[in-house]
Amino acid sequence: MILQVSVLTDQVEAQGEKIRDLEFTKEEMQIKLEEAEQFLESVSCFYIRLFSNLILRLADFLNCHFL
Repeated sequence: MILQVSVLTDQVEAQGEKIRDLEFTKEEMQIKLEEAEQFLESVSCFYIRLFSNLILRLADFLNCHFL
């Protein structure tokens, strides 16, 4: 009986360690996901500004040369 309790205690401790490892990994992945989202947002803002400026310059060019 004591041996069974000891084995079960070891198993519970091992499972607890696995759970802590998984929680830590989850937190790391959440941080990486948030960083990736911020990066994608900054890249999309950059391209929106770039294409907006390009369209404005093209419109100015067309207005100057074809009106």
